[in-house]
Amino acid sequence: MFHDPSAVTFTNKAANEIKERLNSFFTQKKIISKDKQLTLF
Repeated sequence: MFHDPSAVTFTNKAANEIKERLNSFFTQKKIISKDKQLTLF
């Protein structure tokens, strides 16, 4: 693992950004599935 604080901070920021993108992506999918009466999961 990284012991460099800046590297850890960067990793955390990247992880949070990926998490937010996934959440927004799945939210869009759910909205689309509701509109089209489809179940994706």
